[in-house]
Amino acid sequence: MKNILKIIWLTLVLGVCVITGTFAQQPAGQNYWVVETNLKQRDYSIVRFYNRHNELIYEEKLNNIYLNISRPRHVKKLNLALGQVAGKQFAAVSSQKIVSGYYRR
Repeated sequence: MKNILKIIWLTLVLGVCVITGTFAQQPAGQNYWVVETNLKQRDYSIVRFYNRHNELIYEEKLNNIYLNISRPRHVKKLNLALGQVAGKQFAAVSSQKIVSGYYRR
């Protein structure tokens, strides 16, 4: 009985270690976005897009818009904007507002 409990315990510990290691890794070569929002006033959001080398490629301030990234619709719109930003040259992107186009009222 003790041997069976040891085997079960060891299996659970190894399983947790493998699962934790899997979730801790980020896929290499991905562009990503970061949203900065004032939680007290919620009167603006700043969206920054980075390339796979962690270099800032685009930044936009959205006045009077609060982005809650726990909402799927906001994540979807930011991912669409990321696709536009990543597909264009920086000079072409900096002359227009990309993210605010998804949030016009």
